[in-house]
Amino acid sequence: MGASTVERELMQAQRPPSIDRRPTWPTAAQAWRCPRGLAHPLLVLGCVLSSGALSCSGDTVNGLPPLPPAQAYWALQVNYYAVNLALAAPYDTVHLVATPVNAVGTPVTGLGKIVYTVTDSTVTVDSTTGLLTARYVTESGGTQIIVSLQDTLHRVTHAATVTVQVTPTVPPVPIRSFSLQPVPGDSAKRAFDFQRGQFNWPVTALDANGDTVCNANACALNVFYTSSNPGVATIDPAMGSVTVQDTGLVTFTATAWVYGAPEQASLAFVVGYALNQYINLTVDTVLGKPIVRFNSFPPVLTLGVGAKALFLANYDSAGVFIDGSTITYSNWRYNVVFDDSVEVDSASDSYFGIPIPASGRGNISPFGDDTATGLNSFLANARARSFPIPGVFKAYSTVSTSDTENITIKKENFR
Repeated sequence: MGASTVERELMQAQRPPSIDRRPTWPTAAQAWRCPRGLAHPLLVLGCVLSSGALSCSGDTVNGLPPLPPAQAYWALQVNYYAVNLALAAPYDTVHLVATPVNAVGTPVTGLGKIVYTVTDSTVTVDSTTGLLTARYVTESGGTQIIVSLQDTLHRVTHAATVTVQVTPTVPPVPIRSFSLQPVPGDSAKRAFDFQRGQFNWPVTALDANGDTVCNANACALNVFYTSSNPGVATIDPAMGSVTVQDTGLVTFTATAWVYGAPEQASLAFVVGYALNQYINLTVDTVLGKPIVRFNSFPPVLTLGVGAKALFLANYDSAGVFIDGSTITYSNWRYNVVFDDSVEVDSASDSYFGIPIPASGRGNISPFGDDTATGLNSFLANARARSFPIPGVFKAYSTVSTSDTENITIKKENFR
């Protein structure tokens, strides 16, 4: 895909953030197989290699046939993953309860003994009852407890990590509210735009006096975050930062044990279709004839109702004639024609912070650099249009032979 000199300089100066692509979790139907990656955040840990055998594989292990999904030990859950304690009784203790489960969360029985491994001496855990007791104030970042359980017969071990924060005393004012609801002026929705990237969605907690305990800037509590559908969006378990993966519905949940009481908040979140799209126009030469190319990112153009597309003229493409000679199109003028131009509306936009004014509705007249007339500014190379109704809009160029770009506009109906 070609790019104008101005465009390349702009993109080098201000590139969008890289996309954090995290693993997709297996479905319940795949429960008896070992995932290639981590387990679900609530179930924290994948499969373990033992004596050269893949511990949770569907293959025979030690001559034993594979277990059906309902009986297979899939993960280890604990009742609290983020714990806040104080040195003063009774806020210095909490009981940890670990439960081995299958892929749908049903408890599995008949396994071995639960093992608690503490990373330092600031807390202790009773190996029989799971009673967690604070002994000293923790440093920044808290203390971790690894809770593990092995199915010795099938050589399967799973573990979960509990993070503990110990403060000298209990806060003088108790927690009154613990919420994941959007702040005023925001909504529980984001568009699946090309930049995607990360955004923060932390807990908001207030004490009984209305003072802030947690917000987007800081949090005095140790909190654990989970996503119900990592294929749509993941959420960092400690920080609450979200990375969008696909369109759809997802529920974010935040939990914590806070000085003698459990706290929990959930939020149904929507990732809608993209509302902003770049389409780069380039020109190539095939068998001696120029062909206009439409290059979009992502390649499949599915946008939401009301989305905007920004068409960008590019000039660094070089064509090759049949005789081997080359031609560079430095003064090429592009146009864009829609098969349903009546429903294509005007739009203003911006490109890496540069405002792009509205240029009319419907078809786009020839535009782009033209050194003969001096129209070689960046604004001459960009045109925006919006799509206010659902449908498939075919776009092509008539200044020469052209590709056809299908711009699909969908109305969200996530359930």
